[in-house]
Amino acid sequence: MLRGQPTVFEFPFSSCAELIMAAALPAQFPAAAGTLLASGTLVRGTTEISLHSAGGRQKLATLDVSTRFDRSFFHWTGAPAGAYRVRWTFDHGSYREAPVVVT
Repeated sequence: MLRGQPTVFEFPFSSCAELIMAAALPAQFPAAAGTLLASGTLVRGTTEISLHSAGGRQKLATLDVSTRFDRSFFHWTGAPAGAYRVRWTFDHGSYREAPVVVT
């Protein structure tokens, strides 16, 4: 049973053929509990996970950098309350983004 209204995030989609999946699970979460940042790649390369302002213009922090092929998971906690974008950048080029809300 659904209670209340679901939150629908709208954000620009950027094409990144190497990243087949990028998600923050859940997208809205308490700072202490954190969220799981998950991604999947088709080829081996370096994926940087970074935190950006809600509008995506300002990079606030690098959360993780990994070089691998297949799936990657990173548990992120402790951000101040607010709205952000998480960006997964593949080999310093194309990227995917997901909006997150820390409560």
